[in-house]
Amino acid sequence: MGRLRCLTLLLLVCSGMVCHTAGANTLEDAKQLIRAKRFDDAIHVLEVLHDASQGTGESHYLLGSLYWLQGHGREEIARPLIEFEKAAELQYAKAMHRLGVVYLVGVEVPQDVARGRELLSKATQLGYQLADTQLLRAQSDFFDMEDWDACALIDYQRDGVLLPTDQWSDRTKQRAFFCAVAAGNLRALQIWRSEEWGLQWRNRWGQTGLHVAVGAKTYSTLEWLLHNGVEADVADDRGNTPLHLAMALEDRASIDLLLQHTSDWSITNDAGRVPLEMAGGNDIRDYALSRGARSTKKPDRQRNNPMILKSSEPLDSGIFAGWPPIHVAAWLGKEEVVEKLVAAANLMNTDPEGYTPLMRAACAGNYSIYRILQKALNDQTMPARQSVELLRCFAKHRWALEFEQTARGFDTRSMDDNEFNALLYLAVEARFFDELGALLANETGNRRVNGTTLKRVAQQNNEALTRQLFEFSVPKIQQRVLFDALKYGWNMPSDLLHMSALDNWIDTELDTPLIAASSAGNVDVIRLLAPISEVNAQNKSGNTALHSAVLASNASAVEALLQAACDIEIRNEESLTPLMLAIDTADKEVVDSLVNAGANRNRRDKFGVSVIERIEASGRADLKHLLRR
Repeated sequence: MGRLRCLTLLLLVCSGMVCHTAGANTLEDAKQLIRAKRFDDAIHVLEVLHDASQGTGESHYLLGSLYWLQGHGREEIARPLIEFEKAAELQYAKAMHRLGVVYLVGVEVPQDVARGRELLSKATQLGYQLADTQLLRAQSDFFDMEDWDACALIDYQRDGVLLPTDQWSDRTKQRAFFCAVAAGNLRALQIWRSEEWGLQWRNRWGQTGLHVAVGAKTYSTLEWLLHNGVEADVADDRGNTPLHLAMALEDRASIDLLLQHTSDWSITNDAGRVPLEMAGGNDIRDYALSRGARSTKKPDRQRNNPMILKSSEPLDSGIFAGWPPIHVAAWLGKEEVVEKLVAAANLMNTDPEGYTPLMRAACAGNYSIYRILQKALNDQTMPARQSVELLRCFAKHRWALEFEQTARGFDTRSMDDNEFNALLYLAVEARFFDELGALLANETGNRRVNGTTLKRVAQQNNEALTRQLFEFSVPKIQQRVLFDALKYGWNMPSDLLHMSALDNWIDTELDTPLIAASSAGNVDVIRLLAPISEVNAQNKSGNTALHSAVLASNASAVEALLQAACDIEIRNEESLTPLMLAIDTADKEVVDSLVNAGANRNRRDKFGVSVIERIEASGRADLKHLLRR
């Protein structure tokens, strides 16, 4: 009897070990099915796993992701959310991040900003960091890609581009757009621009992408949307512009970005409040005032009436809520009224917002009135603060001659760093490249050009101005902008590129300048940098420049790197050689280039799958010729 009990106990222990092992293997089986794009089979395997109460945070997260892929309608949203919540309860950081994005955006579920931020904060505490690159460089196991996790509605084909979008409804595009905005996923947003889907989407509360970017504090997205023409002063259903929201959140970075695009301080929301009145404390109010905020609302345009001349009030009295008549006339574009008032009015007098009549005319874009007032002033010297505002308005309306004349005698050292960068940014937007020379004459040795300004200059592909402003920025900003330029194909002076390679610059992903140029397929820069770079340097993912060119599916870049004697068999962190990556993500020309250069077709990945077997499993008819070699 004792022997029988021992045998029974041994069987129970062994069966428990088998079950545990089977559970672990089942999860790995599900991952293999996902890699093979056999999603229905993967769902079945994971459901069996959970029925046996052997689920983990990762398995619930994967099942939720697969449910999300199956259907995106309102009635199906509960299934993936249940799985994500289970995964979050098990402290799985990716699920926490996914839920945080969903609640923060509030596209298919009620928006819950507090809950969203709580989940995102917990994910960060657990070590989860969102990647902001590689969206279009899909690996075979895209569930391991953090960018896919950030914007769950974007799928991939093997060549690393979007699945066919002809069946995407506007609702699907809208949902995916706001997911990408809240996650700071710039490569996803570039798809909306390239597909000409537009960027002016509104969610159910009438909010634009700018509102969501401000709420999510994704500054790179906010900057990108502003650069790409999303209007800064569009109000939501409650009349709040993005600037109202930024002030309410006391977010200085968002305020600065919006002001660089001349957001309007005088717009009132449905409660009759201007952005400055949204400030919750004195600190943010004082900061906004230092950035040019105004609490006075613009006078009602119904007062646009030349009968102001018949007023018995003195000409410099504030009969329009503190606004002298000539200021109102200059702002409203009433040239005849200005001509009758100009002789007797004090042209250096300011209205409640600190503007002279000349400034009102310039900032309203009324050029003929500006010329009348300028002639009447007879080159009278203006205080530095007023000159700064004039320069801003000249840039806004692209009055190049006036900008240069005022800038030539202006000492920028009287401006703080924020004002200086805001003015530079406006001038660059106006393409005042030559005129900026006059403004920068006194900026010798001051390293105060910020990243936003320097990046915008680089985007304009003006190498001379880029080189000049590089000297006015700190090394950290120089490196960030240079890597952005390499990744997005902006022109950079060759001497700066040489310097970056020789000084061994790397970015946060450990990309070298050569890797960044390769990811963009920039053949000219690759040929420039390869002779002075470590061609086999690896980034955080273990990818070399050759891996990056393959992921970009750029045959010319691959050929340029092969000519630079790159290691064709080097493996990345996933134990994949460039040829293995090419089979999964690149076109036939790239694969042929690697094979013709001698890439080993018998190498195996960490799962023991050879290159030949990978081709067979891929189902790619264009590569069948390699099987016959």
